[in-house]
Amino acid sequence: MTNIFDPSKDPSQWPLFQEEDGSPREQYGKDGFSARRVFYCPWVRKDEALESFLGSGLGIGADGLGGLYPDKPNIIVSGLQLERFGSAPDTFDIDDPNIDLNDYPDGLAKLSVSYKKAQTVRPDAPEVDDGYLDYEMNYGVEAQIVGSGELRIGAAGNQKLENNADLVFYNGTIDHRLSWNKVQYAPFKGISKCRGCVNDREFLGAPAGTVLFEGARLRDRFYFSNDPEKNDVYIQMDYTFKEKQIINSQGGFVGGWNYVYVSEPAANQGWNEVRLSDGSLPYKERDFRALLFTQETP
Repeated sequence: MTNIFDPSKDPSQWPLFQEEDGSPREQYGKDGFSARRVFYCPWVRKDEALESFLGSGLGIGADGLGGLYPDKPNIIVSGLQLERFGSAPDTFDIDDPNIDLNDYPDGLAKLSVSYKKAQTVRPDAPEVDDGYLDYEMNYGVEAQIVGSGELRIGAAGNQKLENNADLVFYNGTIDHRLSWNKVQYAPFKGISKCRGCVNDREFLGAPAGTVLFEGARLRDRFYFSNDPEKNDVYIQMDYTFKEKQIINSQGGFVGGWNYVYVSEPAANQGWNEVRLSDGSLPYKERDFRALLFTQETP
């Protein structure tokens, strides 16, 4: 394994992670998927490294710590082990073990991470019917006014339109509505992070950048039973997404929410991706899986 931690640089400037050769180690058995990964990180940045794996599930009674396994959103971190890595440890006298702790400012930490399938139901949850998801799709259009300065006439399209005849251009859209019933933990952080943003990867069968998360409505649902011990409160989450795919005159896919039509300069005529003055996209891209896998308490 090539060492990426340059000893000539301050450890605080070292990369946060280097994964060990041979990692990950995956296992498939009767209990499903499990895995173990091993990383090295600067000791002075160990807390930052740990936060990357703890996610939002710590301390809420979830069977796991919250961090996700890449490309397997129902596989979460189930255990962490951190230890000093390298040559003889730096030590100093400890007067009070409840306060003092060995420190290795110029060393590395070895971080072993275990993963397993998430338990989606709280251990103390009452017995109720399984939750379910309602899905609704509506086709529509979005109007865009193209000013006369951008219009051309003639078969070759090389003559400007002199009058003020604007054209209303309609882009096809699809409204996606998801209602998730009997949710125990709503992903409040995911909703806050994703609202007003577009998908950073394929979502609901649509390419990246074409699905806008418009918002969510959350409602408490109270379930009553003849047995008071089975009474409980669950959440119903209603999500609204709007999909816009721009198709060119040849029928090819162009882009989504961050594209606009321009006529001048001629070199850029057509649909173009636009950015703000700081170089960022007007519609930020987010991983919408944060909306679908809940690991937070209400």
